[in-house]
Amino acid sequence: MRAAAKAGLATAAGIALAAAHAALVPVLVDATGRPGLEVRWPGPLVAERAAAGTPSTPAVASQDGGAPGLVWNRWTVRYRGGVERSVGAVQLVGPFQDPAAPPCGGRLVVGQRLLDDGRDGPPAAGTIAAIIADELARELAGQAFVGAGAFVRVDDVRAAWATFVDHPLEVALFPKAAFRAPAPVGYFRATAVIVFDRVRVPVVIGAVPRLDATTGVGAAGGAGTLGFTVGVRARLDFGNRTLDWLNSRVGGDQLLTRAVSAQLDTALLAALGAPPPLELPGGRRLIVELCADRAVDVAEGAWAAVPLRWKLGGAVPDPAGGPPIRPPARGPVAFTPPAPDAAITLDLDLDALDGLLFELWRTGWLDQRLDEIAAHARFNQNEIVATYLTLRLAPLRLLLPPTLRPIPGGGLALDLALRVDIADGRLVTPGQAWATLALALRADADTFIEADVGVTALELSCEPSPGRMRPCYGDVVAAIRDAAPGAHARLAGALTSALTGVFAPRRLDAAGSPAALDVSGARARIVATGAGGADRFVRISMNGTLSPRPAPPR
Repeated sequence: MRAAAKAGLATAAGIALAAAHAALVPVLVDATGRPGLEVRWPGPLVAERAAAGTPSTPAVASQDGGAPGLVWNRWTVRYRGGVERSVGAVQLVGPFQDPAAPPCGGRLVVGQRLLDDGRDGPPAAGTIAAIIADELARELAGQAFVGAGAFVRVDDVRAAWATFVDHPLEVALFPKAAFRAPAPVGYFRATAVIVFDRVRVPVVIGAVPRLDATTGVGAAGGAGTLGFTVGVRARLDFGNRTLDWLNSRVGGDQLLTRAVSAQLDTALLAALGAPPPLELPGGRRLIVELCADRAVDVAEGAWAAVPLRWKLGGAVPDPAGGPPIRPPARGPVAFTPPAPDAAITLDLDLDALDGLLFELWRTGWLDQRLDEIAAHARFNQNEIVATYLTLRLAPLRLLLPPTLRPIPGGGLALDLALRVDIADGRLVTPGQAWATLALALRADADTFIEADVGVTALELSCEPSPGRMRPCYGDVVAAIRDAAPGAHARLAGALTSALTGVFAPRRLDAAGSPAALDVSGARARIVATGAGGADRFVRISMNGTLSPRPAPPR
């Protein structure tokens, strides 16, 4: 991943803090020396409700961010001459997810385009229909049946998602066990004509997907495995009483059904389940789990969706002894149908996205990205800072996991809370920094994810001793904030590279599968849904084809 991509979402606040060094002149530092406001802040880092602080002088209380998620509690005093001072403290406010059983906030949608292109003639390469045709031909090569003759070829292969409402007679293809709760609503359906010397045999191949709890994990709420119950119907009908009688005596129908069943490698369909772990720099991995005991959603002739969630590590203890740190929980959203031309679609609601950010923060991956861009070093080495100021920054650290929330206009806000030690000569003062980025995703590019980023808030408070918050370097921060638009293009470029690099180009290769899924491009957009468009989820549409592996020697 390129250096810009490695920066990712967590680097944005650091870039913003170092954006406008030219504004750092001594007169601004002198202006910060006004005495007055201090807030006693007893609140822990994590709370079900935002805590209340006690200002030392009458102040206007306000908040930025929003629950569930990060909240910046702010107190502001206005002095004569138009001077304003603010101090703030951050909290992660609930309700919260259970990291041991995170919500199913995502789904992987496999579109009709990946199954069959629907055109006349042989199915297009890179589709499941083409692989089934090749597998059938390979398995039946050299086979012969009484009355039918030797195998010749496979014709008219078609594959689609189907529902039992639209194909009620095909319920009989599958054993009763395939319909245990939660009852499936649909299945994978393929049809073909197998041509022998003397007869053409129509074949229907079905596979009912279901998610079951992994052994030892437990019931609902646990991780699941994707399995398929396969059913095949092949009918030999010769139109000749003698041949029909011979067929019934020899069992030609059963022989052909077994041959077709053997070739349907269920690992091919299982590869459409949870993608393999996403390897991150530093030896870390992101693992996607299937949600156990949930029905796979199927739309006739269109798509099938498998519910997903991130595998999260445990809650992180609060170093101050407060409640453990966990990702916020907003509750499920209603996903809208995917684009009909999308081969693979990944939908992630804000619970899934906040869980992802929590995991990247918990493992230290986000802080590592901050170290790589060394925003503090850029600040300290700036010519004006090095020449005129004694002010120096220590490496930035994320105090809490970043969180997302909806904002007007259909976009998302990314809130970040950072910890930084500020040295002024020999005096070192801990501080809390708050930054908010407005995010928008463009869906007009076919092969990459394009992001727009704007810094909408940037604040800093000092904590000279635990629980005592004071304003500090407010004019310096205001100057950086005012100059932040110049850094927007760089932030957008870093986020674009990071997101595109995560999803494309990429090969998803499940062990035992006769094919790998090659993702050549991805595009993303933020979708507003729910009452009045109050809910949000991110939709990532991927261009993908299946690449068969060479057949093993017979």
